[in-house]
Amino acid sequence: MYKIAEHILYEDDKLLVCVKPAGIAVQTKRMGEQDMESLLRNYLAAKGETPFIGIIHRLDQPVEGVMVFGKTKEATAELNQQMQKNGFGKYYLTVVYGKAEPKEGQLIDFLKKDGRSNTSSVVKQGTADAKRAALTYRVLECSTLDDKDDRDGRDGKAASGAGTADGTSEKTEAAEEISLLEVKLETGRHHQIRVQMSHHGWPLVGDRKYGRKNESLPGMRSIPLALCSYRLEFLHPTSKKKMQFQITPEGQAFHLFSDL
Repeated sequence: MYKIAEHILYEDDKLLVCVKPAGIAVQTKRMGEQDMESLLRNYLAAKGETPFIGIIHRLDQPVEGVMVFGKTKEATAELNQQMQKNGFGKYYLTVVYGKAEPKEGQLIDFLKKDGRSNTSSVVKQGTADAKRAALTYRVLECSTLDDKDDRDGRDGKAASGAGTADGTSEKTEAAEEISLLEVKLETGRHHQIRVQMSHHGWPLVGDRKYGRKNESLPGMRSIPLALCSYRLEFLHPTSKKKMQFQITPEGQAFHLFSDL
């Protein structure tokens, strides 16, 4: 059973920082379903504190990562103002299909949300209701996963490929190139990372909505979405001290890389 107290990274009388696990929504209207807001309110009430939880930012339900919540209306307002002025540092780790090139860069697109299907798509600039979406990325590691690695896991790490006479990597017929990326959000659009990466030819591993419809390696079909908000930076609402929190992703796809 999920115990919220075990996932709290920092807490004082103004704010609370915790890890949202994949599969739990930040807020939900579904009866009987847990969300971060209700879990944290219950946590505060059990300690005899006022059960106020202010929402500052959100993560998609299948995404894991670090989140900050306000414990007072004043702190919530200050943190929301920071967020609106791009004062937060929001860094993600993700695993994508393909060899991402160049090794680092910026992606700028225009996204339009479809509320009926709860999806977003890249559209032309000037399209009605489209919003600018920007992010920067850098490649941390690239690997090749073949059908044998998919079956036995190679001790949880992806293969780098068989060596050839000239020192290059020789891929098998059923090989898949995958890349571990760090992404820094410059804007916070609906499903932004998932939509932009897929549009540019690097769909996220485990993305059932924007990713591959047919997976060539059977063992990859059940892997959860490989996206984690692993680092969060902001200024404390009263002391103005810089706060920084970082975690290691728990998602299965991240275990395929030696850097984590």
